[in-house]
Amino acid sequence: MYHSIYGRNRVERAIMMYKNQEPNGYIKPPPGSRTFRELGITANFTLNSLYVEDFENPQMPSRKFIVVRSQKFTVERPKYYFIQIKGNFIDLVSSNRPGTYLGYCSCKDYSRRCKHKRAIEYKIQNNTYDFRVGDTIEFLTLNLKF
Repeated sequence: MYHSIYGRNRVERAIMMYKNQEPNGYIKPPPGSRTFRELGITANFTLNSLYVEDFENPQMPSRKFIVVRSQKFTVERPKYYFIQIKGNFIDLVSSNRPGTYLGYCSCKDYSRRCKHKRAIEYKIQNNTYDFRVGDTIEFLTLNLKF
């Protein structure tokens, strides 16, 4: 049952989050902002960024964490996960291998690349998945002009 609601594996769940697709039978989380006083940050969630916070935030260059909403956000108490940025945000979003700039995630999945980290990586890479790590490949349509 869990797999049919949230996705079959970490990769599929991360893709759903990256694409702003709510789990089967759930409603989409609303856009909005949330301030986390303990960290001194405000995370913005827009229609184009419902699970992984919007990077068009003036705070981002100085941030040490990225905020990701739980897939269960609309059915349980709203939950947020905090993923550490190793180094700085500009290096993270400029990298061909953004995963190397992602540190600790506050979720209970102690996998090196939990779905929250993967969703951030996919957002940065704009849907280009890494063949070497065995991620699901999604084919993009190209409009080529000759």
